[in-house]
Amino acid sequence: MKYSNNALGLIEWDLEIDLVSDIQAILYRKIVKAGYKNVDCERALYQYFNLQKRIVACKTRKVHKSKEFNCPQGYDEALENFEKKVEKGESLIPFLSDKLLDASYSDGILNDWNIYHFHLTKRFRDDGWAKRSNYELFAYVTDTDMYFLQVYEHKDKLLYWHKELVKIINDN
Repeated sequence: MKYSNNALGLIEWDLEIDLVSDIQAILYRKIVKAGYKNVDCERALYQYFNLQKRIVACKTRKVHKSKEFNCPQGYDEALENFEKKVEKGESLIPFLSDKLLDASYSDGILNDWNIYHFHLTKRFRDDGWAKRSNYELFAYVTDTDMYFLQVYEHKDKLLYWHKELVKIINDN
């Protein structure tokens, strides 16, 4: 856009701005500085809000378990540790997929149904991310609450396509 002004008759100026490009450039620099991969200046606005959606903010939340919720045997301690982190408002980033580091990655189940999935584990890699576990916890997250929907095996072919999850949200 181009703006011109001669309001006072003494000072004349022209100003040309492109707010979208300016915002894209600012967000691009922010995302790169934060250490993300696959950052695209043309898509920086989308990538910024995509990352905002994918990161669970550190806030204390009350945990609720669906009536269908079932924790596999041997994972009670991992679930209890995760639940305490949620209730204390600690970072849950290590339990998310390390694809979080890819600014271009689109999490379908999160974008479509607002359902997060967390690795249910007590083991962590040297870089702080959860080691791939046999199970993932699926949850619906709000600013004040986290609803544990169900736990599924990681090797499940329909892991991110269980329509049951939407039904659980509706029924609970």
